[in-house]
Amino acid sequence: MLLVRATRDIAVGEEITSQYIAPELTLRDRQQKYRSTWGFECDCQLCRMDGDIGSRIEQERMSVFEELKGTAQKLGEKPTVTALKKFAKRLRELEALYSDEVYSSLPKLCLVHPTLFLTEAWRGVKNSDKVIDSATKLLRFFGIEVQAEGSEFKVTRNSGLVNVECVRALKYLAESYTAKGQLELASSIMRTAKVWFRIITGTDVGSDEFLGM
Repeated sequence: MLLVRATRDIAVGEEITSQYIAPELTLRDRQQKYRSTWGFECDCQLCRMDGDIGSRIEQERMSVFEELKGTAQKLGEKPTVTALKKFAKRLRELEALYSDEVYSSLPKLCLVHPTLFLTEAWRGVKNSDKVIDSATKLLRFFGIEVQAEGSEFKVTRNSGLVNVECVRALKYLAESYTAKGQLELASSIMRTAKVWFRIITGTDVGSDEFLGM
């Protein structure tokens, strides 16, 4: 059973999206799981675009993704700053395999987990600026554009969906802006994080513990 709770009015004909599987799977693997488990084939805009790029680009993406995954496992919980810079460079090369023209408003799924690792690694060495940059990119790779101006935080575009990694990204953003002394901005981010927590769980119970409030 899947219980969905809306946090605003839903317009007639408006599409509601949900995450079925791990984000980094290839289009072929995604569609196979959709067909075998839920009996449908996805025709969302992202799947259509992934289908148009061709197998060569997709294989290149997955090759770099697997390389980064292996590197992250080797680096563990206490990587050096030098190692993180090398990891970030390779991650940018993976990002370059996504056309800005095609994916400007779409999620870039192969970038999600490597960017989450990088965000948490920068958090581990207490580099607030790097955490802010990586966490913002993490949201963008999920299809969510955000803006932080003065004391206000807002979502400017959402063509993806909210999940636990997105809430965690907001938590890391709030921590980093707190460390930089921007308390009102951090508070604004936390308010959004609490709404997103409610979206994915259907309740506010446990949000303070998860967000460290």
